[in-house]
Amino acid sequence: MRAAFDKNAEFATGRRYLSSPFPLVDITVVPDDEIVQHRRIALLELMQKHIRQRAEALRIARTMLADGMALDTVLRITGLPEADITVNNH
Repeated sequence: MRAAFDKNAEFATGRRYLSSPFPLVDITVVPDDEIVQHRRIALLELMQKHIRQRAEALRIARTMLADGMALDTVLRITGLPEADITVNNH
């Protein structure tokens, strides 16, 4: 009987939290200095904020290489590691 009560209580609690509005934060507009103060969650927030920038930088770097630009020049311009740029994504 106790297990059934616990499951119903968990369901009711979950339903209460998941069916009510909750605030969303646009992490892309929060300054990095403020994010770093979030301690344990800061790394995840910074990754979420900058992941698109990194993906775009990789795309541009690979395009530069495909267009014949020297690898050392691409590395200097983008600041990306060679291993990330030269990885074959096929």
